[in-house]
Amino acid sequence: MIRAARHLMNFHLLSSKKDFANLKSSAHVRTSAMGLALFLCIAVTGCQTYEAQPLDPQATVQDFESRRLDDPDLKKFLEDHGLGNGSGAQNLWSLPSLAELALELNPSVARARAESQSVGTGIAVAKALKPLGVNYNLQYTSLANSPWTYGFSLNWLIETGGKRLLRGEQAEAKANRAALLLSQTEWVARSSVLRAGFEVLVDLEKSKVQARWEKTLESLVEAAGARLNSGSATGLESLEAERQLNQLRVASSDTQQRLAVSKARLAQAIGVPVEEVDPMLIEPLPEQMPVIPDLYALRERATLARSDVLAALANYGASEAALHIEVAKQYPNLRLGPGYLFDQGQQRWDLGLNLSIPMNGNRAG
Repeated sequence: MIRAARHLMNFHLLSSKKDFANLKSSAHVRTSAMGLALFLCIAVTGCQTYEAQPLDPQATVQDFESRRLDDPDLKKFLEDHGLGNGSGAQNLWSLPSLAELALELNPSVARARAESQSVGTGIAVAKALKPLGVNYNLQYTSLANSPWTYGFSLNWLIETGGKRLLRGEQAEAKANRAALLLSQTEWVARSSVLRAGFEVLVDLEKSKVQARWEKTLESLVEAAGARLNSGSATGLESLEAERQLNQLRVASSDTQQRLAVSKARLAQAIGVPVEEVDPMLIEPLPEQMPVIPDLYALRERATLARSDVLAALANYGASEAALHIEVAKQYPNLRLGPGYLFDQGQQRWDLGLNLSIPMNGNRAG
């Protein structure tokens, strides 16, 4: 009886110790779970939300067709650039004002500006640190003094060889190239406006001269017809006058067609509907044109300052930075993984090291 009582007491003591261990491990599990939940809440609250911005072709067309050169915002834009209102009381525009409007309305310029801004944001992305990995392990083992086994570890990538700085240099070179391409697009838009505006001026002046000459030839045809009726002239003279008048009318029709095409090109270069350009009047060119610089100076400036040449150099710099990154990948990256593990009542601290060694010195890259 005494021996049986002792066995029963020992069983109760073991049971109480196991229950105490279970309670203790359960408290550790709850504390660890609460810490993990708090970490996830902080991580989620710092996330950005996604807002879809779909393209609506119909709205885009309506926005383009509603553009007006007498828009108050455009006039303020010109005033801010020291060009006045751009037009006078009789819708008389200057070519510099129209060229400046192209930088604000031309779709190609707007697209190049958006691409430049998009590439510019890649600098911060390239220089950002790699994400930190967090691993959490939870395990339950039956018939054990401490049935719960739990722990967590980190996965921290440490890049060697200056790879992150090299990615930043590559992104900066791409951003410079995009900015130079934007400058080139702006230059093309401005030159297209000036070229189309000059063609409009030439065709308008030519049409005025042809209109005056047409009235003169009509008078000559009438005079030749009167002389023919009076018998003081032959029919050949009347036929020659009519031939010249018909030729002039054909040439006038060609001039009007070229004028319509020139106005369409001007509207395209500015970025407005053709209806806005059709009634437009353009200030005549100055009587005295600027002096053309020296040919050698122009050639040197084109070699050193052209935006497309500088963009090609920036593209070469981005390619060189990419090659530098591949060379830097010869050096293995280090992954640091400190962690904590509670295993059946024992607390363990780990420090994991991992090296990713590229095969063949990354020669393929």
